[in-house]
Amino acid sequence: MKRCRVAIFILVAILTIMVKVDSSEALENNDANGKKFVMLIVNNVNFADLYNMKYTRKLIEDSYISLMNSRSATGYNATSAYATLGWGTRAVASEESSTFAHTNNKNASIYYRRTGNKLIGSEIINININKLISQNHKGSFGATPGLLGEILTTNGYKTAVIGNSDTDEKESRNAGLITMNKKGMINYGDVSNFLTKADNNSPFGIKTNYKLMLQQLKNNYELADFIVIEMGDISRLNKYSVNLSSKIYASQKTQVLVEIDLFINYVVDLISDDSALMIVTPFPSNLDLQSGNRLTPIVLYIHGMEAGILTSDTTRQKGIVANIDIAPTILSFFGLPHEKMIGNPLIKLTKHENIYYIKDLNNRVVNTSRQRFGVLYSFALYQIVASILAFLCIIYKNRFKGIYKTYVSYMLLGNIFAIIGLLLLPLLGKIDLTSTYVLLVSFIFVSSIIFHNLFRKEPIKAIMYSSSILVLVLAVDIVLGQYLITNSILGYDSIIGARYYGIGNEFAGILIGGTIIVATSFLEIRKRESAFNLRIEARTTLIVNLMFALVIILLGFPAFGANVGATITSFSAFLYVIFKLNKVGMSVKAILLIFLLTISGIAIFLCIDYLVLDRKSHLAASFEQILLNGPQVAYQIVQRKIAANLRIVRITVWSRVMILALLILGVLLYRPIGVAKTLLNKYPHMAIGWSGILVSCVIGFMFNDSGIIIAATSVIFLSTSMLYLIINDKEKAN
Repeated sequence: MKRCRVAIFILVAILTIMVKVDSSEALENNDANGKKFVMLIVNNVNFADLYNMKYTRKLIEDSYISLMNSRSATGYNATSAYATLGWGTRAVASEESSTFAHTNNKNASIYYRRTGNKLIGSEIINININKLISQNHKGSFGATPGLLGEILTTNGYKTAVIGNSDTDEKESRNAGLITMNKKGMINYGDVSNFLTKADNNSPFGIKTNYKLMLQQLKNNYELADFIVIEMGDISRLNKYSVNLSSKIYASQKTQVLVEIDLFINYVVDLISDDSALMIVTPFPSNLDLQSGNRLTPIVLYIHGMEAGILTSDTTRQKGIVANIDIAPTILSFFGLPHEKMIGNPLIKLTKHENIYYIKDLNNRVVNTSRQRFGVLYSFALYQIVASILAFLCIIYKNRFKGIYKTYVSYMLLGNIFAIIGLLLLPLLGKIDLTSTYVLLVSFIFVSSIIFHNLFRKEPIKAIMYSSSILVLVLAVDIVLGQYLITNSILGYDSIIGARYYGIGNEFAGILIGGTIIVATSFLEIRKRESAFNLRIEARTTLIVNLMFALVIILLGFPAFGANVGATITSFSAFLYVIFKLNKVGMSVKAILLIFLLTISGIAIFLCIDYLVLDRKSHLAASFEQILLNGPQVAYQIVQRKIAANLRIVRITVWSRVMILALLILGVLLYRPIGVAKTLLNKYPHMAIGWSGILVSCVIGFMFNDSGIIIAATSVIFLSTSMLYLIINDKEKAN
């Protein structure tokens, strides 16, 4: 045990020294006097739209660009997406709570009556600021309305907003959410209908007056430091699209983009060389939403910069950032702190032909996202069918013999090889849905036949070696940067944005369950194949302990898996297995010791993350938010995870997989009589492993925001190995 602790300490020390992240290319400006940050809102477009615009295309080729996740605290909501851009945290907003208007006697009276604040030095106000505050107070992310504007104005910088997306029936001035301070005030600008004009050929009969917009920009450019300009025509067209044929919509969109392109060209000529220009699309178009193309474009231009792509510590993915990263980037440009925000400043990466890289990345991400539901549903259905058929073979052993049991054995091994296939598919690049199914089925079929026949006389080896391949590939991929996990259909989805890096709960459950099966089946084989003296037993135990320690590091180390819930799960399950293998009973004292060791392990990872590494993971970021904003942040995190777990349990097919597996295994404890007892007696080490997987299911469900997933993917190895061994042992006996 002492050797094991020393080995773990050395591994952690080596990893800490090896991991060095250079974030010096973040957009920072410690001397921002006289410099401006201009944000152009071109809503409801994609990169193809921008690249087809004459002047904007040249701008893209000289800029840093990226795809942006546009989710907010309320999922996909356009108004909340604007708020999230300005507050650095997933936010909640509605059209009713975003009523921006110019200061006059009437509005000042209403505002004072509602807030008790007098308007001083504010051109534009949000009359319903209290409603906005209330919405976010009830939200689960704890967003602070107006945080960007508040930090800027507190430090002497001025903000301005120009333009609107008003229709003939409703005012729409969401851009004010980005620039306002905590009181809903904006220093300068114009959001009135003065900036629009009547046009019978335009959506709602309204069109942006770009000449007046440009004049307003010139008027406010010297006054304000941070200026947001809303290009309203494209938003109006998106809202009006339900009334248009596809041909008319395309024609009007082309015309609108031509006018926006000219305006962008004027803005580029106007801004000073040392200022920043950012083109942002807060929310996708209706067509892009329907097609699954939900990542929106970001263009960052500063005169003299090389072309490239953007990333951030939030995503750690080249070419993908989150909308919560925009506000910290603006603050960083002005040399101001952003610690109160969850997002991180954008980081510039030089990349020639950046647009082709981004287009290819977007195609791959969208392609994987579109296939995810169908393929994973098919995989879950495959597991259910394989488990039911195996159960029937065991219950009705006299009816299902010979070839039937062989086919079922192939299917059971296929559960493991399906995961290997899903993990390796990204190596082939972008492939269509049909090719995915053909390749996956072929791989499962061939691999299962080979392994089953190769280890027909020793079924435990078929389980151990197939699981070992999976665990090894996962481990190598985690160390090398998680390319396979990130791009796998069984991995996480950058469009959903629940996780961007590390290991997701699907593969975390697989790694935990697979590791337990590899370790305990290895112990069984070693015991059978050698004179298991004390020296060999000690060496084998050390190997198993090191295996568990390495997997914990892979799951929990901030630069690797960075999955806190999975780390807690693995600590608990692995320690349980180690204790049981050493014949330590699960007394209150033992359970308390497991708890303390788990907490200590998480604390070590937190210290490394928070105090040593430059690039903070979810764990350190959450800890920092708790320190800055108080214990309510911890409550919000717990509340969010519980709500997510309850929602996912109701909607995911993984809950059906989990319930069926446990139900089948429960029945096998009683029918046929003695089958479970015989199996447990024959494989005592694996029996401990199986109980360890059950522990991982319980702990995983409790400590993860999608705990049912980590539990269901862990239990795959429990049900598959038990059913496979029962069937093949019975077949041998017959």
